[in-house]
Amino acid sequence: VVQVADVLLRHVGHIVLTDSALFGTQERQRPQMVKQSLDHMQDASWIEQARDRVLLAAESKLVTWVGVANLLIIVADGALFFFLLMGWHAMCDIPARTNCDPRNWWYNWSIQVLNVCFTYGALVSLPWRLANFVHLFVQRQRSTHDGHDLYGNVTEAIWFHVPRCHRKAITLVLLCNNFSQFANQVTRIVYYNFALQNESPGNIWTNVFFVLAFSFAGIGAAYQSRQEVLVRRRFPGRFADPVHEGLQSLKAVLHIRDVSRLSVRTAGTIGPTTPNDAFQKRCSNQLPLPRTSVPLGKTAPIASDEVVERHSLKGDHIQSNVEMTETSSRRREIMTE
Repeated sequence: VVQVADVLLRHVGHIVLTDSALFGTQERQRPQMVKQSLDHMQDASWIEQARDRVLLAAESKLVTWVGVANLLIIVADGALFFFLLMGWHAMCDIPARTNCDPRNWWYNWSIQVLNVCFTYGALVSLPWRLANFVHLFVQRQRSTHDGHDLYGNVTEAIWFHVPRCHRKAITLVLLCNNFSQFANQVTRIVYYNFALQNESPGNIWTNVFFVLAFSFAGIGAAYQSRQEVLVRRRFPGRFADPVHEGLQSLKAVLHIRDVSRLSVRTAGTIGPTTPNDAFQKRCSNQLPLPRTSVPLGKTAPIASDEVVERHSLKGDHIQSNVEMTETSSRRREIMTE
């Protein structure tokens, strides 16, 4: 989900999403860690090479864009599901808006589509989580100490700096999320229509695994996010804060858009049109004149050197130019004119 949103916002809003409140940063760091693993294939076993190729395939552009479509379907179908759940529709109202046809038919299919989308996400995230499970619980050849990657080499990926005991617990919780979602999908296949999933035992099995899948996802995300925060506190300045970087990127994009709107609004009123406008234009770039009573035809004493700031519009940006050393003779000439 993090990678899908990152690609979507990178192309649409030019904002790089660097973190997720639901799945943490483990999946976001997979491309970096997989490429690092491939750099050491000369001493890798055939199982490790197969693992790396599967992980790289999961990072391909095709899979990423399918994930983008999957995310958009979740948003649209989730809205439909919520409206039908609350009875906010005009399809039917007998015997009730929350139990009538064709509302029940659409309600059932909206749930089926959502479950297929969630199952796709579970399938995509499964290889990385299984790789960590094998690395932490099964194999004995590669180091699993803090700061070492899947090949036992030193890495700067923050996930591998989470204490090993916590990495084990997080991996188990997230795997429970995957398998709970798979079980939930099975129940939706067995109890495939509204009547079956609305009666016992269908309503029990479908709802139990649905709640379990979301609970494990939320617990795992919160657990991992908390541990990564503690790692950043333990090593201040070593690991970037993705939330802070994301906010800075958002502020930068919003600032550029505001400046662009301002330049468009003022584009037709910058140039002088009359002699008086020309005088105002020339004087607008100067510092405010001192408010002193000076007789007509006289000039006030002005410092010979001073810093003058100009702000000029160029394209979509406001460039601040500082002019140095404005002589008093030039100022007197302007005032005389």
